[in-house]
Amino acid sequence: MISDLRARAKAFLEQGVSDNWRPMMDVNSWLTFQIRQREDGKVDKVPVRANGRDCNVNDPRNHTSLNNAIYYVKNYPDLHHGIGFVFAGEHDFVGIDVDFYKLAQLTPLAQQAIGYILQFPTLTQRSLSGKGFHLFGRLNHPVTMQRLGAARQGLLGAVEVYSTTRFFAMTFNTVQEKDLPIKDAAPLINYILDRHLENGGQLPEQGGASLSRSPLVTENLELVIKAIRHMYSLRDDPCREFLFPLKSDEGNAHSKAQLAEAKGKLLARYGNDQSKVDMSLARTVAQKTDNFAHFEIIMVRNGFWPRPGKSARYLESTFHKAVGAFEQRREG
Repeated sequence: MISDLRARAKAFLEQGVSDNWRPMMDVNSWLTFQIRQREDGKVDKVPVRANGRDCNVNDPRNHTSLNNAIYYVKNYPDLHHGIGFVFAGEHDFVGIDVDFYKLAQLTPLAQQAIGYILQFPTLTQRSLSGKGFHLFGRLNHPVTMQRLGAARQGLLGAVEVYSTTRFFAMTFNTVQEKDLPIKDAAPLINYILDRHLENGGQLPEQGGASLSRSPLVTENLELVIKAIRHMYSLRDDPCREFLFPLKSDEGNAHSKAQLAEAKGKLLARYGNDQSKVDMSLARTVAQKTDNFAHFEIIMVRNGFWPRPGKSARYLESTFHKAVGAFEQRREG
């Protein structure tokens, strides 16, 4: 069994892949994995580092380019059995896993829904086991992103959807009629979630609230910003408070000048590394609210967002990492 799976995982090296995979191939969200059989006979696909040791799929330091992953699989086959694509906040790809072998066990409504899902016109591969399908899409719609959260499992009894926290073992064994460009997945994800509810399922709350953080101030945005600005009011550089603009600052020449000065200093502090600037601001905001919508509005007001080449999911991921780090400090 293990040898068969390992052969399937590497088959694409000889067969080649469709150009429709190119958008995913160009991002550094790849890793390798080992196939291990458990005592109960089931199989685990365990992500590993270059040295073959287990790694955390959610740590970007463990992600690499597709070329590097292929190199490891080709040259160190005993340590690297296959290639995986990681769903992460650094890009907008999402994955939908359909366990087709469960179809006969499902309700008529769920069976009908899965039929619709598998007809959705986006790039689709056969799973490593051969018993299911992986659909790939893009997701940038804020409402759908918030509704989905990082992942949803057990949908309709046979469907899982991931935007982060997971990787798919890649076969590149494209379903012939689904060798298509990767499409916007928001309509499909909403369809899946709606049919899941209609089928009697539930969608537990996700997002920032799932971090079990007790808000330190009211959820009114302007009060949140005032609380943040108070953190800077006694520091040596009071202009930094203007990085967190109030609604009342709009059109105020003094506030505008102070904001420009503060932005220049912040960029210089981090060597014009915008990602570090984003995280610095996220960590500050996370001390007063876990509401991503607040952070996004603040970033729009101060002019750091939106930014070409970065998706809304990148910004959300940055903020949630900051919230998580703040929670760890509080608990520690």
